[in-house]
Amino acid sequence: MRSTEIADALAQKAGGVGLSLYRQSGDKLAHMLFLRQRYAIFCGRHHRLFGRTGLAIADLLAENFVSFSSDQLGDVLAPLAVFRDQHGFSGRIVATSPSFDEIRRLVFAAYGIGCLPEHIVADDVAQQRLWRLPPEEGVADIDMYLLWNPERRQTPAEAAFLEHFRHYVARYSLMERLGESVNAPLAALRAPTACWPVARLAQRGIGAMGQAGLMVSSRAFAPHAGTTPHAGVVQRSADSASDTDGCTARSPAAR
Repeated sequence: MRSTEIADALAQKAGGVGLSLYRQSGDKLAHMLFLRQRYAIFCGRHHRLFGRTGLAIADLLAENFVSFSSDQLGDVLAPLAVFRDQHGFSGRIVATSPSFDEIRRLVFAAYGIGCLPEHIVADDVAQQRLWRLPPEEGVADIDMYLLWNPERRQTPAEAAFLEHFRHYVARYSLMERLGESVNAPLAALRAPTACWPVARLAQRGIGAMGQAGLMVSSRAFAPHAGTTPHAGVVQRSADSASDTDGCTARSPAAR
C-alpha cells in the first residue's frame, strides 16, 4: 500500500495501526515519529560513475534518474524532487516505481542514478554493488511515523501492540533506532543490531522504503489462552512491505 493509502485507511477507520511516511494534513490521525531516514544518491556497479572519487554535484546533473512514484511535489517524498529542481538536474527520469526493491534493482543495473535510504543500502555499498555519490551530507531526511486513529475502537490485540510498541520505541533515540554507526561513512556501516526489533525493522525494510506498505490482519497475532486460534494472515499489496514504506495492522472486527 502507498503511504497515502495507509493514511486514508486509518482516517476511514479501516485499519488499526500503520507505519508510513506521512504528510500531516489535518486528518486527525495520531502519530509518533518512528524513524528518520537520510536519503542519498547512488549509482550501480555498471554505471560510468561507479568507483569514481572527487565528484561534485555538477558531475551528476545530466545523468538519467530513477525515482519513487511519490518523488514529486506535493507527495511524501517531495524533498527529493525539490533537491533535483534546486540543483538543476536535467537528465531524464527514465523509470519510476513505488517499490524500494525495484528502484534499487534499476539503480544497480545502471538505468540511472537514484536516491535511496542510506541505512538500507549500507550492505550494498560495503559489497560494492552500489556507489555513494555527492553530496556527502545526503539529499534529505525523510521521517516515518507510527500512525493510528484515536477515534477508532481497537481490538485488545491492536491496543496491546500499540501500547507496547510506543513504549519500546520511546526507549531509544532516533539514531539508536537505526542501529550503531548510522552517521559513519557508508562503507563502515553494517547491519543494525543495537535495538531489536526496532533496528531490525529498519534494516529489513519496514522503515526505509519508498512509498507503499503491508497490511496485517489482527488474526496474525498469537491468540490468548482459551481463545480459538486463528491462522496468521498477511495481506500484501502489489508492492510488499519489504519493498516500500509502510505497514498497517488491522482487524476486520474493529470499525
